[in-house]
Amino acid sequence: MTKTIERLVAALKVIVEKPSTKWEHGKAFQRFKNDGWSESEIAASSSFKERYIREAIELHNASHDVKVLLSESKVSPAAALAEVRKSGKEAGEVLRQRLQEAQASGKTSISREKAQNSSAKVVDLAAALFGDVTEGMLSDSRVDHVLISRKRLVSLLEGLENNGKKVRFHE
Repeated sequence: MTKTIERLVAALKVIVEKPSTKWEHGKAFQRFKNDGWSESEIAASSSFKERYIREAIELHNASHDVKVLLSESKVSPAAALAEVRKSGKEAGEVLRQRLQEAQASGKTSISREKAQNSSAKVVDLAAALFGDVTEGMLSDSRVDHVLISRKRLVSLLEGLENNGKKVRFHE
C-alpha cells in the first residue's frame, strides 16, 4: 500500500474504532492535508462535511489548554472554536476564566453563547447604518420574522448612499 492509503486506513480506524473528539478528528484530517489532500477530497473520501473538517483542523491546531477543556467536556466544540477565532493563542486562558465564572454560578461546563435574536441584529445593524431613517425604511419589512430579502437589503444600502454615505456591497 502507498503511504497515503496507509494513512487513510490508520486515520479511519482511529475515527471509527475510538469515540474521538472533534479535535482528534482534526489531527487525522491534518495528516491528509499534509499529504496534499484538499478539504473537498477528504470530505469525498469520508462521511464528514467540509465545514466539519475545517473546524476540526482549527480545533486540532488550538492550544493544549483548549484541547484539555474539550477532552474533559468542560467546553463545547462550538464555544472553543468561537473563542479560538476570537482570542487566538489566549483562548485557553479565556475559556478557563469563563469556566470558573460558569462554575461559580452552578454550571459544570460552558457552551457557545446563544446568538442574539436575528431580527434584533437586523434592527441594530440598520439603526447603526441609518440612524433615524431606519424606522421608516424598515416599517414595511417583517423584521420580527427576519424576512428581509437580499433585494431589500440592497435597497437599504442604496438609501444609505443617497444620504451621502459610501457603501460597498459585495455579492
